[in-house]
Amino acid sequence: MTRYVIFATFLFYGSVSAWTQEDLELFDVVEDVNENFYSFLGLSKDVDTAGIKKAYRKLSLQYHPDKNKEQGSEDKFRKIVAVVEILKDEEKRKKYHSILENGLPDWRQPVFYYRRVRKMGMSELCVFLLILVTLGQHVVAWAAYWERKFELEETVLAKFKRRDKRSKKANSAVEDEIRASYIESLEKPQYRDLLVVRLVLFLAYVVRNSPSITRECLRQIQERRNRVEEEGSSEDEAYDDGSERERRPKRRLRVIPEASEATSNLSPPSTECSTSRESEATCSDTRKTPWSEDDTVALIRAMKKYPTGTVERWQKIADLLNRTADEVILVMKQLKKSNLTANIVPHAQGVTAHDYESVAEFDQAPTIRLPADSADGGAQPLQKADDWSQAQQKCMEAALQRFPKGTEDRWDRIAEAVPGKSREDCMLRFKFLVEALRRRKVEEKSKTN
Repeated sequence: MTRYVIFATFLFYGSVSAWTQEDLELFDVVEDVNENFYSFLGLSKDVDTAGIKKAYRKLSLQYHPDKNKEQGSEDKFRKIVAVVEILKDEEKRKKYHSILENGLPDWRQPVFYYRRVRKMGMSELCVFLLILVTLGQHVVAWAAYWERKFELEETVLAKFKRRDKRSKKANSAVEDEIRASYIESLEKPQYRDLLVVRLVLFLAYVVRNSPSITRECLRQIQERRNRVEEEGSSEDEAYDDGSERERRPKRRLRVIPEASEATSNLSPPSTECSTSRESEATCSDTRKTPWSEDDTVALIRAMKKYPTGTVERWQKIADLLNRTADEVILVMKQLKKSNLTANIVPHAQGVTAHDYESVAEFDQAPTIRLPADSADGGAQPLQKADDWSQAQQKCMEAALQRFPKGTEDRWDRIAEAVPGKSREDCMLRFKFLVEALRRRKVEEKSKTN
């Protein structure tokens, strides 16, 4: 029996026809014209296609917008075109005859509502959805209430009933009172909880309190701006204080090294170049303790690590030993004069004979003869490279860049920029540097060959 029912259902399903887009368009034209198509064109129901075309040519000459400028002629012509398009097509004409016999779909068919919704505007659709959501929310709220009530009756109240049956003390008044108290504890759905009511109350609250809300928003915005301005001003003040501290020169405390008694009578040079003050200001944190044997061994190793010809050699050695460049140069000179390294056990300190070669290089600066037109007419050796301090070297480099070749009285100006050095000293120093650079290039070239 079941198989027969299923078979009949499939047969019925196959006989069902769905509405097409052409059907919906035909329904729209019928509602728009709201008149019998044949009487609208002035024709009979059994007219053929040729008669329909002939009537169309006649009416188009009468109602075409280019021929007729009267009001409503354009709408009339649009309806004529739609009716003629339906009647010329045999399939659409048959469907129209079916509509004439059975009428348009009414409210009992789904297509009726679909056509209404399809023609809705945006505002109408929003109102429809709002009503639909409100009804759905109301139904769901009541369903949840009845579900909670049913669970309460099945759990709590059933427990009281079972206890009363066991004790055989059925008290209907007490049971009803307990049941009423539990049911009252359940909150029934209220109309104020609906979406529409909540939306209306919210809009009313915003309109009523808009002045206070606006003032509060403006106050918070102003507070935020003030906070940002205060933070910016504090950062600017901190930056200004930091820049002033950077621009303010720091006086470096100099300590005479006490490597030997002979070095105690010497004092470090007191003249420094103004351009190197900022770079030497950071030396105030260097060590100010006397030189020990470990420091001397570290100095010898540093001289081995940075041999003669290294750029800013003494500054690198000083940074490695956490000393000043002038202090390192002074101690190195005193070590050469007093031969203090003889008191150090080389192998105990990890120093080999090769490390002492760097000490010997300290006094092996090449000499360059003065030009023939010098003051005494003889040959005088150039000053050694180590007679120039790091500050004087930096001053001379800056002066060479400031006064390029071709500048009038170039060497006089360079000598004025280098403290403690004369014009001849600067020239000899320049020649020494050129000669050392040339010799270094020759050595590198010979090594590569």
